[in-house]
Amino acid sequence: MTDGTSSVPSGSGDATANNQKPMMESADPNWASLCRGGRIWIGGHNSKARFALENRLRGAVRPLVGELEAAFLTPESMDEAVYFAQKLRPRLAPSGILWIAHQAVAGKDDSDKAWMDAGWIIAKGWVPFGEWALEEGLQLSAFRPVSA
Repeated sequence: MTDGTSSVPSGSGDATANNQKPMMESADPNWASLCRGGRIWIGGHNSKARFALENRLRGAVRPLVGELEAAFLTPESMDEAVYFAQKLRPRLAPSGILWIAHQAVAGKDDSDKAWMDAGWIIAKGWVPFGEWALEEGLQLSAFRPVSA
């Protein structure tokens, strides 16, 4: 489009309609609101996670420039997550949220829990605040930028 935006066709974004329950109430992606014209970015090299998010977020606006309400990363590695997190930070609105999609954690002692507990994201100015089950085998971890 000439205004620097693209839109995905409208679809159902209601998490409860798809039997998805939040793992932490404060980390609700608010799918319905984002699908009614929310300004988002989706990117990364994990094609399974990216496909799941693109289907879930039909109807959201995906601008090439300007502030974002939410950024959804689908990295294949922690290095990829760090790279995109730093690139996206200036584009997030003050209340914006960075969501990182990754393999679901089987148990509390699972090493993949590093996505939420990783010191790298805190050192780079992000605060973890919750998780959400995206679909079987995939989970979203939510982060907010540290206030300036």
